[in-house]
Amino acid sequence: MADLGNLIGTPSKLTILDDEGHIIVKEGEVITYGVIIAARDAGRLDDLRMSAAMAAREPSDIQPVSEYEEIGEEEPEHVHPE
Repeated sequence: MADLGNLIGTPSKLTILDDEGHIIVKEGEVITYGVIIAARDAGRLDDLRMSAAMAAREPSDIQPVSEYEEIGEEEPEHVHPE
């Protein structure tokens, strides 16, 4: 459970439910020790890890497509005779 301690304090990027539909953690809520225990008891630790990983890898420097120059590919010569 030592590796799970790194999840504490991370906001959840997913709403995670148990098999009966009870909420373990809502999207945006901070993961606590209690959330980890509830996820473990419900067999949802993988979901919780994924949710935390999504928060940790959220891109911060996304550029709009309009900022990129279109390069494209030139058509090879003598492929389409004119």
